[in-house]
This record gives sequence, structure tokens and C-alpha cells, in this order.
Amino acid sequence: MTTITSAIRFAVLSLTAVTCMGAVASPAGIAAFTCEKGSALYLLAFDPAPRRQAWGHLGGRAESGETGAQTALREFREESNCAFELPVDVATRLIGPSIFPGNGFQTFVLQVPFIEAATIAQARQCKDVERNQWVWVKHEALEAALSLRATHLPVSDGTPEKVHLWRPSLDSLRKARDDGVLPTKDPCK
Repeated sequence: MTTITSAIRFAVLSLTAVTCMGAVASPAGIAAFTCEKGSALYLLAFDPAPRRQAWGHLGGRAESGETGAQTALREFREESNCAFELPVDVATRLIGPSIFPGNGFQTFVLQVPFIEAATIAQARQCKDVERNQWVWVKHEALEAALSLRATHLPVSDGTPEKVHLWRPSLDSLRKARDDGVLPTKDPCK
């Protein structure tokens, strides 16, 4: 009985400590798409970090006190080189989240205006830009990668001509698709 009581007391104290310190917020990101010439294009960015060296949707770690949506929007802004002017009510336009098990990464989907990849890549506009290249890929190409029918996605706007998704991005986008957050059919048709 003493062991059970001690275990319960430890659990309550641990929960209290976590609550008082503030829960660690989960990382989050946005699968941004635009409608261009009647088809959805998805924005991907290259992550040059030594252990990544691949492409994915835009996202990252939460800062203290942020919600998943706030993290996703801040990371999108930073990782898109502050190229997008988003409306004040942008948070109400987010679809999601889909939460990836394990690391809790929250994926949201957001329609954004089309900006050429070369324009996004112009001189640094944000101080915390971790990405250094951007491309747009068609919905069909992204869907083929998520269904594992293709390993390299052809690029519609930007360079290089084909990109390879970073595995964690591929997995979280697939989970978002399976959860119904990322559409399986082209949202622009």
C-alpha cells in the first residue's frame, strides 16, 4: 500500500511540476498550397542542416507559450523568407492539425497566394531563415510521393528540376493526408 501511495504521490507531483513549468509545445508546420492555372501547387523548402539535406514543408520547433497554430504560422513566415503577406485572420484559415505520433509534430494546411520561387529566394528578408531554396510541386506529384509511387517529385516552379522529400516531412504529410487534413484530390479543381 505504501508503494502505491508513493507512486501516486510521485505522479501527482510530476504532473504539478509540468503544469507549473508549462507544457513543452509541439513542433508544427504548414503544408502551403496555391491554386495556379487550375491546379494546386505545394510549397517545399530545402533544409540544408547536415542531417537533413532534403526538401519538406515548412515548420519547426515551438517557442515558449506558443500554440501549435502560432508555431506553424511563425515557422512558415520565417522559413518562407517572410515573402508572404498573410491576412490578419490567417489563423482561422488553417486546416488541421494532423498530429504525428512520437514527436507530436502538428501539420496544418493553408492556401497562400502564388509567389515565384525565385522571388521567395531573393535577398534575406527574415533574420531567422533556415531554408535556402524553395520550389512549388504539383498536387499529383506530391500525392505520388506520399503513396510511394515516386521518390523524386518534378518541380513546377523553381530549381532543381526534381526534389526528394525528407523522410520526416514525407511521414507527417502522409499522416495529414490519411487524417483528411491534406486533401487527396486536388483542392483547386
